[in-house]
Amino acid sequence: MKNPIYAQNYLTIQNTNIQAHLIGDSAFPLSKNLMKPYTQRPNMPQDQTLFNYRLSRCRSAIERSFGHLKSRFRCLHKKLEYDVENAKILIKAVCILHNICIDAQDDVDTDWNITVPPYNKPNCNLRTLGGPDMRDALAYYFVQYPL
Repeated sequence: MKNPIYAQNYLTIQNTNIQAHLIGDSAFPLSKNLMKPYTQRPNMPQDQTLFNYRLSRCRSAIERSFGHLKSRFRCLHKKLEYDVENAKILIKAVCILHNICIDAQDDVDTDWNITVPPYNKPNCNLRTLGGPDMRDALAYYFVQYPL
């Protein structure tokens, strides 16, 4: 993530700067820009279990949000065949239009919702420097400051 806003906005936990980051599942590599859950195993420490739970809740909320957008805008049902700059403009536009629809109390019609084939997640166990430290610091923070 090259945008300077990520480097400027951070929280320090246990001498680790936690910058803005993306949230992914176990298919993605852990990095300082992308948090993923700890590998599930029996008798996991409380902080890792809590971290995985909070990460899962956050991902679920994000997935529901994208589900609402996809149910309203069919163009999001397929691969976006645009360059990154145009894709960013499209995403911003559908978010703005979605908010206008909410303000106008225009309900989303989900009756026509089509089935999207499942995504086969690649197995990825790559790690980059900084990701494990950030994840451990966030796990510590979640235990110290419960919701």
